[in-house]
Amino acid sequence: MITHSLGEIDVLFPLFAGVKVQYDVDVQIVFAVKKIYKQFESNKFYMFCAKELDIKITSCQLPNKFDYKDSLLSKYKMGRLLIKRVYFLKIQN
Repeated sequence: MITHSLGEIDVLFPLFAGVKVQYDVDVQIVFAVKKIYKQFESNKFYMFCAKELDIKITSCQLPNKFDYKDSLLSKYKMGRLLIKRVYFLKIQN
């Protein structure tokens, strides 16, 4: 599951390549952040590597601090305050 940046892919692809040479495994990468998934899709090198390694790529949007800016709430000042309050409460728990 990719949650922070495309730098995670830079570490995982060589590991997956080594594992797939020795074992018959199926690998699936799940992007939890829409912005990072879009960056991955637009990068021809990453797409080529995923295809060559036969890695299934999917996206599963989870609530996160990166994608809230795309929401309707973020367009209004009260909505942005509400979002900040929700994240603050999540951190406290």
